[in-house]
Amino acid sequence: MEQIPVMVNGLPGNMATVAAEAIINNENTFIVPYSFTGEKHKGQRASVRQTEIFLIAPDEMDVFARIKNAFPGMIIMDFTAPNAAEKNAMTYIANGIPFVMGTTGWNTEKVAKAIELGSIPAVIAPNLAFEITAIMEAFKFVSENFPGLMSSYSLNVVESHQEAKEDVSATAIAAVKILEPFGYKRKLVISVRDKKMQAEMGIPEKNLSGHAYHTYVFLGEENAEIMITHNIRGRGPYAEGAVKAAIFLSGKKGIGRVFSVIDVMAG
Repeated sequence: MEQIPVMVNGLPGNMATVAAEAIINNENTFIVPYSFTGEKHKGQRASVRQTEIFLIAPDEMDVFARIKNAFPGMIIMDFTAPNAAEKNAMTYIANGIPFVMGTTGWNTEKVAKAIELGSIPAVIAPNLAFEITAIMEAFKFVSENFPGLMSSYSLNVVESHQEAKEDVSATAIAAVKILEPFGYKRKLVISVRDKKMQAEMGIPEKNLSGHAYHTYVFLGEENAEIMITHNIRGRGPYAEGAVKAAIFLSGKKGIGRVFSVIDVMAG
């Protein structure tokens, strides 16, 4: 298999860095030595596994055009910021470049419509970890096949991520929506970003800067309680899922469609 060029946008951010490492480590991909970044990092360089990557701003379209021409067949991974995601995605679409969007906390509706009207495939997902995606599918199956089962229960969700994450967990938001057919009477989503509270939750100190803890609790009458938990320490599972999504998209060129992680998992 010929190696696929992948541009990882969002460096020197933590998630983008882990994703770039995964691209470098995968035998089927190689890293494009440029990355969209924020204004404060523009003109700088990032080093990932001894690979030097030049940081550019998304509005440097002359540079971007040269990158596109220099790396035919390029796929983009976006781990930038919510306020940049839509503009970035529309840039990728306009330039005919398939992309994996791992940035969360933005409205994808406009971008999804633009993709479906064109010929660029993309994977846009609130969670790129295959394991968590499978759990969400299990939630969907149970809630749709047993509607109203939890109508007398309340749903409490506690999600914890590193303090730098400003938005509410997209995975938690998605889970609440998926579980709606259950018919819970109330819902409460609690986001934890305080390191002291996270330590009290049992999160290892080395993972306070990168983790995703989620607990869903159905509280019913007569002290009935049903709890489901999934905890990810580090960013590795998301990066590996993003790499697989990029490889998947390389075989879908010319198709104007937003693919899901389930599509990627199914091959």
